[in-house]
Amino acid sequence: RDAISAANAGGGGVTVFENLFFPQIDRITGSMTIDLNGFTWYTRKSDCLFTVAGRDGTQAIITNGTVYGAGGAYACGAIYLQSGSLVIEGTAVLDGYTNPAITVTGGSLTLKAGAVLLHGLKAQSGHTIGEYLAPGTAYAAYDKATGKAAEPLTLVQADVEETQQDLVIVAHTHRFDANGKCQDCGYVCSHANVNQTTGACETCGKVLYDARLTMGNTS
Repeated sequence: RDAISAANAGGGGVTVFENLFFPQIDRITGSMTIDLNGFTWYTRKSDCLFTVAGRDGTQAIITNGTVYGAGGAYACGAIYLQSGSLVIEGTAVLDGYTNPAITVTGGSLTLKAGAVLLHGLKAQSGHTIGEYLAPGTAYAAYDKATGKAAEPLTLVQADVEETQQDLVIVAHTHRFDANGKCQDCGYVCSHANVNQTTGACETCGKVLYDARLTMGNTS
């Protein structure tokens, strides 16, 4: 608890050596990497909010363990992302109990290969869950009995605002259509990298504008 409180103030890395029970820690506001080290954080049952509310420019990384949502009359998800940047990676498992594992109301979320979301996730209003995938990844159905992606591999569509399906993030090569949408997983390209000479997105190939060469300059 003290280490996370210190990281909230000044940043740093924290490794957990025992299970945590709220309200020991209920809010992350600073830059830190939290290695759960195979242990579990259990959310408290009073208001059910384990909140990431980072300040501008802060990033929290959670890896290698479980964040478990409360049950009973106070059932809730594992994490609420309000602001700042949150990265879930390694063998992190977020269990929302009966609600989405992550609910996003602000900030930015990146889900890397290997992360597991039990009961899915809910995107910020007006957004899709595909926006939270790390490059070269997709959502796949997760089999809790085996602890890995369901077989045969079943990709879960990313062009929705919410899903409560159990998910695991897997490596995936997108097959984009002419509009920049993956034909297999539903991920929609953000067109973040556009070639200024050709006007085409360097990720999906969609041409976003006509490039014209005038007197040696592209316009």
